[in-house]
Amino acid sequence: MGASPTRSGGTVSRANIVDNLTGFTEQGNRVAGAIGEGRIKLNVLGDSMFDRAYNTKGGTGRSPQAFQLLDQIYLRRGSPNLLSEVIHEGTHVLDELVGTLKVPYSVNPYAWEKRAFFYERQFQRASGGNVDFGTINEMLDFIKRSY
Repeated sequence: MGASPTRSGGTVSRANIVDNLTGFTEQGNRVAGAIGEGRIKLNVLGDSMFDRAYNTKGGTGRSPQAFQLLDQIYLRRGSPNLLSEVIHEGTHVLDELVGTLKVPYSVNPYAWEKRAFFYERQFQRASGGNVDFGTINEMLDFIKRSY
């Protein structure tokens, strides 16, 4: 990622995450603002604690690099795409808080994931980081296969 949070002593600073999300995209600014205001809560966990949280919160199968539940974002401390994960999961939180999508995730996960992946990809491109999908169609194909 072009902008990566400062790490010291194996921890990731909330303030550095907010700083490194700001100034690249409008969605990055919205997510950073919500984190700064406390509307989005971050949980940056080591691998074993992350896996435990994922299973405890109802996750099934192989655990991801990040997940969201209500106003909480759970992040794997060692994720190589930490800021991208915050944008993706932060988009889900904001969609729930604001009610952007009128259909529940369980009814149409495709709509939810399409928005989150779009904003994540936009942030990756704007910040100069690695872009997960070369084209929008590759991204949409991935979402259709995965959700």
